[in-house]
Amino acid sequence: PFATDEDEVIKAIPCPLLPTALSIEGRLIALACMALADIGGALSRGHGAAAKVTATHLVTSPLRPGLTHDDVAGLEASVRHAHRAPIKRFTGEAGVFASLAAASQLLEAEPRGLVLVLAVDSFLSVDWLAHARAHPGSPWAPSRPHPSEAAAALVLAGPVFARELGLPPLARVVQSAVVPGAANDDNDEPVDPVAMTQVLTALGGFRVRYAFGQDAFDTLRVKEWYGAVARQAFRFREGHYEDCIERRIGQVGAAS
Repeated sequence: PFATDEDEVIKAIPCPLLPTALSIEGRLIALACMALADIGGALSRGHGAAAKVTATHLVTSPLRPGLTHDDVAGLEASVRHAHRAPIKRFTGEAGVFASLAAASQLLEAEPRGLVLVLAVDSFLSVDWLAHARAHPGSPWAPSRPHPSEAAAALVLAGPVFARELGLPPLARVVQSAVVPGAANDDNDEPVDPVAMTQVLTALGGFRVRYAFGQDAFDTLRVKEWYGAVARQAFRFREGHYEDCIERRIGQVGAAS
């Protein structure tokens, strides 16, 4: 659906349910609505329909070509209208993990609360595609995934309250850790995986069986990850598996 003025096809993976010409704000809102509909279906089981979301954590990418303040503001207004709960904003590809840490603190203070985490992103804008073509990156770096779009939603509740609502848990959040790190590249200072190592150190004594991230395309983070794993090898099970979901579904940024 995307091509240059010279009729060269630009590979992208748009959501097949959305019109190609839909604006980025419209795409973000539509993706969010689909994710929220799935959450509504989950809450309708047991006594969950009577439960109210007490806080919403909205995760988006930082502003970039093709993603403006107005786009994000329109998305936030739509989410606020749907749930009428206080919204706290998080940004970046690690925004979901920061929101998990914040949600844990909130639920400790409010055990009968529900926290909605909604992550939405779309790279399907003409401005972003033009920017990406004008800045292809290093020819020696792994190829980035094709531009794509996605939304993901989680409802977080304490175990006791979840049982009262009759909601079977999808998963249990054991721990969450976020450590700010430096954004270096191959032409700047040498990569130092200290921050990634600190994340692994903060995750307690359990051993990792499965890890997913940007192993397939982000050279900087791959080096940081490999360095951190080497330092903390005892935290990983023998034969542990590493995966990059965006390698299959395309680049989804904050929704990854």
